[in-house]
Amino acid sequence: MPRIYETGVLREAGKDALASAGMPIELVPKGHVANQLYRIKADARRNAGKLVRLRTNNKWALMDYATGTEWADPIKHVEEADFVCDVCVNPKSGIEVYFVPADRVAADLKAGHKALIERRGRPSDSDVRILKFSNDPTRLWHGYSDKYAQFKLGRTSAPAASPSRLSMLGGDVIERAQRMVADAFGVPVSAVRISVDFTMPHGHEMTKPVFTLDEIHEAADSIQQMKADRSASGKEGA
Repeated sequence: MPRIYETGVLREAGKDALASAGMPIELVPKGHVANQLYRIKADARRNAGKLVRLRTNNKWALMDYATGTEWADPIKHVEEADFVCDVCVNPKSGIEVYFVPADRVAADLKAGHKALIERRGRPSDSDVRILKFSNDPTRLWHGYSDKYAQFKLGRTSAPAASPSRLSMLGGDVIERAQRMVADAFGVPVSAVRISVDFTMPHGHEMTKPVFTLDEIHEAADSIQQMKADRSASGKEGA
């Protein structure tokens, strides 16, 4: 069974692969971090200033979401970017990084979903769009290890992550999370404690559920909505 990597490990592998290819990136402060929209730095050797949608997946696939359930609906955040950087895990637990023009990814995701609908013979109610790197010639949305071979930046191993390195990378994330939790529950930031267990080996096989940043932020949004609803109810009762 392929190893399950933490999202942060896969993201750093993608950043390292891009930097090695002459394209260091920086986060674009636009909406949630979960949107994973980056800009290639102005002093980069290649594609300076271009926007990159960074996606991670513990499966050997590229997955994203459409704005609706129709096959031709736009792909969220992809069509506003210039490139998509997909970081995924192959069946041998190797991390692979693909750097693909965003318009190509959007077209392939739409075509693949259209083929899936036609194969099933019924409409789809899902906004999930996926391209699989495994090879099944009978399915249009498979075989992307060959179709995207020219876009592969190379297979990497999981980067070593010491507590000090993770502390620098994750400090702003922890602070943001503390503010979100404090605001959601109406308590001061000083009352929120978040700790990280650095004794857990990175790249270990997890037995607990793995949550994506998108899912974490969706949960935070739900908490914020509940708080807004309670506030509105209180005003109505006053």
